[in-house]
Amino acid sequence: NQKYSRAFLASPLNEFLDTDRKKICVLDDNFLSHPDWKRLLHLLMATKKPFRFKQGMDERILDEERCEELFSCKYDGDYTFAFDDVRDYQLIERKLKLIRRFTGSNHIRFYALCGFKGTDAKDIHDTFKRIALLFQYGAIPYIMRYQSPAGECKSLRTAKEFLNEYPEIANYYFNIKWKSWS
Repeated sequence: NQKYSRAFLASPLNEFLDTDRKKICVLDDNFLSHPDWKRLLHLLMATKKPFRFKQGMDERILDEERCEELFSCKYDGDYTFAFDDVRDYQLIERKLKLIRRFTGSNHIRFYALCGFKGTDAKDIHDTFKRIALLFQYGAIPYIMRYQSPAGECKSLRTAKEFLNEYPEIANYYFNIKWKSWS
């Protein structure tokens, strides 16, 4: 979260735990960066209820300990992360390899922001490159088109227009397949 320089505990678990509900939904986008993340995760696990983090987790801070703990939980739904910048390609690939050492789940999802820097061939190529990497490791890309603060959404070209204008990029990426990890 760019709004804060560190993770902090907004509410203790007992403040929002509803024993009548079957599941727990944690509204935190940087849970694993909290200095006391492991104890807090164990508190969630001790409820014996399936839980999920509603917002994307920061895959950049994943390490063996975090992966071992996270992927051994009674987790509900997709493990969600983000891959917004192709410059993070090598880092994301290392983290995907790490994730795959700890889980074969097909419920690994990455938000992939596109159109932030533009909708030219480079941006579209970079988006496809990110999608291809995620597919390679059985992760589901969740494409998010950039919308400016003024509410304007930069439109992506249709596939047919893109194919005609940039056949080398389109032919390379249009037939990539998602790899199941189960």
